[in-house]
Amino acid sequence: MNNCLKADGCNILIKCDGNIQNSTFERVLFDDNIEILADYKKGSRVSTIYKEEDVGSEALAYMLKNKADSAIEITTNSEYIDNLKVPIYISEGLEWLNQVK
Repeated sequence: MNNCLKADGCNILIKCDGNIQNSTFERVLFDDNIEILADYKKGSRVSTIYKEEDVGSEALAYMLKNKADSAIEITTNSEYIDNLKVPIYISEGLEWLNQVK
């Protein structure tokens, strides 16, 4: 999803994932990197339930329940950070930002 506003010399771009199921950054990051993050928190006894929904993955459930902790753990682990794909809507937003400088 893409929305660009121009008013009074200001440029604003609003980007998000077009899939309604991808309601959070963590869901998009996990779905785009499932092969890399599939073993994250595996066997840690984390419930796969998040807000009364079985998300089907300990990793995703942990990421949704512990946003800051999972962000720190993932970004400080070279096994993950060196191989993660940036969600498309974020890379497109960064490209746009470089163009309007």
